[in-house]
Amino acid sequence: MVSVWDFLTVLCFAMPITGAVAEARIGKVGAGGYALAVTAGLLLGVCCAWTMRAIIRAVLADLKRHPKREHSLSRQSWMLGTIYLAAALWMGIALFLGGRMTALLLHLVS
Repeated sequence: MVSVWDFLTVLCFAMPITGAVAEARIGKVGAGGYALAVTAGLLLGVCCAWTMRAIIRAVLADLKRHPKREHSLSRQSWMLGTIYLAAALWMGIALFLGGRMTALLLHLVS
């Protein structure tokens, strides 16, 4: 079964690729430009998705490390809600970085 966090991780992986391909489309580059854009998007997507997974592992480890009496249900809900908001922001940043990095690479290559 796939969790919501897994779905968000896949979206975070896809966002830089989307930004990179959009930038290549705007730049009207050839097949080589698209290949460069997809490669850059894939590399950045792996890094962004890995970062999301590392953050949630750290947060869950912190929640498990402390006794239940220290973390009330409201605090756990607050922490996880904050993590979901941060994930949404991170996906937006990943989309932006995918486009900007590709624009820079295409500018350097051409």
